[in-house]
Amino acid sequence: MELVAKIIAPAVGLLAGESFYIRPTFAPLYASSSLVPFLPRAYAGVLLVNVVSTSLALVVLGGKVGGARKAFTEKAKKDGDADAEARFAYPKFNDAIPFSG
Repeated sequence: MELVAKIIAPAVGLLAGESFYIRPTFAPLYASSSLVPFLPRAYAGVLLVNVVSTSLALVVLGGKVGGARKAFTEKAKKDGDADAEARFAYPKFNDAIPFSG
């Protein structure tokens, strides 16, 4: 029941809102595109939002990993670990890949 209250009910509410309010209000955005007839005009907005949000999430998550590496390196150094830099450094993938050339 908790799943229904937290996830399914808001999703159904958003879908109903789209059907009963947004679609009639912004009808020109739901018309077929002149460039790609099987897509609505607003589909470019969907692509833009997905690209921007995915890029932003990647940057934020990468920043968290970098911050955690730095914090744990400093904590290990403070605790007396002499090899903290080597253990918490970024992996060196180029050393593992054999190059012929």
